[in-house]
Amino acid sequence: SRYEGEWKDNLRDGHGVFRDSYGDRYEGPWKKGEMRGVVVVAYANGDRFEGEFKADTRNGPGVMNYKNGAKYDGSWKDGLADGRGVLTEPSGSRYEGEWKESHQHGNGALVDSDGNRYQGHWSRGKMEGKMLVTYANGDRFEGEFKAGAKNGTGIMGYKSGAKYEGSWKDGLADGKGTFTDASGWQFAGTWKQGNPHGKGVFIISGEEKYEAEFDQGRRISGSGHEINIPRSKI
Repeated sequence: SRYEGEWKDNLRDGHGVFRDSYGDRYEGPWKKGEMRGVVVVAYANGDRFEGEFKADTRNGPGVMNYKNGAKYDGSWKDGLADGRGVLTEPSGSRYEGEWKESHQHGNGALVDSDGNRYQGHWSRGKMEGKMLVTYANGDRFEGEFKAGAKNGTGIMGYKSGAKYEGSWKDGLADGKGTFTDASGWQFAGTWKQGNPHGKGVFIISGEEKYEAEFDQGRRISGSGHEINIPRSKI
């Protein structure tokens, strides 16, 4: 490692440039032997940081430009993204919200590379809890997420005017739920992996009802309409 710059009382103090044994280059102000203030860091791996240092590491606001084209602009704590910040990816996706220990954590909003928008709560980098999702194709979901996908109860409104309200598992309708077609008829029953599965009831109008039974989306008894639910991403 090598330091070139100002000294005071045998300590680095003032402006200086430090190159460590890994090849990283730090330039900025020093105070009583530690980097403190706005520092520019050129990392040996191609990443580049410009922002506040305290206690020899990233603390406070700063911008990290990664070699792969990603960029984080926001708050740092003990060298990690922590607080509020914006991450833009080379794919075009953009997350704006809260961070903890370099993970999305807390409230935030993500627009992915396909134009789908996810707004709600994150936990350790995964969507977790109540989410509002506006899909680029016009569909809209409001409900529970777990481990980054629809899990729990929620309502999906489709661009066509159709709607599914009920239970979800791993991003698909699963459990008890009701599908309402854009024309008004409904099917209330059980679902598995996005398809009606088991017994249910078609409600055509107030008094007109038909019982039916399905096996993975294929009707095996009873009568009623064909059901085909569009599948949105996640």
